[in-house]
Amino acid sequence: LPEAMINYLARLGWAYGDQEIFTKEELIRLFDINHVSSSPAIFDPEKLKWVNSQHMMMTENERLAKLVTPFLKDMAITPNDQNYLLRVIELEKPRANTLKEMAEKSLFFFTDDIEIDDGAASKWLNEKSVAILKEVDREIEGLSVFNQDGLSRVFDSITKKMGLKMKEVAQPVRVAITGGTASPGIFEIMELIGKEKVLKRIRGAISRRKDAGQSTTT
Repeated sequence: LPEAMINYLARLGWAYGDQEIFTKEELIRLFDINHVSSSPAIFDPEKLKWVNSQHMMMTENERLAKLVTPFLKDMAITPNDQNYLLRVIELEKPRANTLKEMAEKSLFFFTDDIEIDDGAASKWLNEKSVAILKEVDREIEGLSVFNQDGLSRVFDSITKKMGLKMKEVAQPVRVAITGGTASPGIFEIMELIGKEKVLKRIRGAISRRKDAGQSTTT
């Protein structure tokens, strides 16, 4: 974001106490060239990303939606539902350092053609996971109200029934739905993606595991 770059450049060799993040208005009011250090400044790209992430958190979702859309279009995604996009941004905003990163991390919200990471699949889509996913599929199919509260009860029921920890249930589902092991809250993303697509992806992951099992035995 432009304001993040201004913030970062202003802080090179200048400080105002321990404050790191400044709005443009604060910089206009507080910056003093006489307090800039004469020592050479070091440009740190990782620090710039962090500053940018803080400004993204401060930015209204409507503006971020306009800014992130070109990055989504670069990945052949054209968001047609503005309210849906705003909800995605609200979930992904705390996890992204840049607009490009936000678009990449949001991809699974917009397409069912997700690529499942091989490492995630080998750890969380195994024979044991198939039984878990089938149970999740069965329980979700019977949900009349598909929301976070209902999903939480389903997962609690399965952990007790199968003697598992929440992570052992949530991670196979997360991998099946998102393609990876890191995402916003599992119940939040499931509710947003919707029951039909969640079931489709879970069943796709089960089929993937069955196909992998058959290929290893032939």
